[in-house]
Amino acid sequence: MRQIKLSVITVFLIYSASNFTWAVEYTEYKSDRFGIVFSYPEDWQREEESQQIVVLSPEWTYDGHEKAAFGIQITSLDYTEEKSLQAYFEELMQENNYAHGEPDLVMINEVEWFHVRITEPENNVEGELYLLKFNNTLYFMAIAYQPPESGTRFLEVLNTIVKSVRLIAQE
Repeated sequence: MRQIKLSVITVFLIYSASNFTWAVEYTEYKSDRFGIVFSYPEDWQREEESQQIVVLSPEWTYDGHEKAAFGIQITSLDYTEEKSLQAYFEELMQENNYAHGEPDLVMINEVEWFHVRITEPENNVEGELYLLKFNNTLYFMAIAYQPPESGTRFLEVLNTIVKSVRLIAQE
């Protein structure tokens, strides 16, 4: 009887360990200047430039193969030349060496974004690009990751960041 109890406990622990996910604590980033709010893991590094915000997984600074990044570039537009999101996307593809899937539209917090999956086989990078024109501004959002051996840990975190993106009124 004792061996049966021990076996049941062992099976339960193995099952629990295989379904365990690390708890991630998020912090909120808000910029009235950029008109955006999003949440990202508090142990990730945030970098800001004049028109861009990037958050990098802690592994990014190491030479390891498992790393991920989220970035968003915000550009004021001159509406004298009215371009479609498809045209902006095609320009991006000419500037970068990405293979890509078929573009589609996705809803993020009740806002429709132009979306496409990308790969960069040369550097073993996968990701997604999102484009949005809103209030005379072009939002170019990207996630990128090197597919980790341990599963989709980064993809889940990156998708959580993307789903948290909200636009706010700019100053």
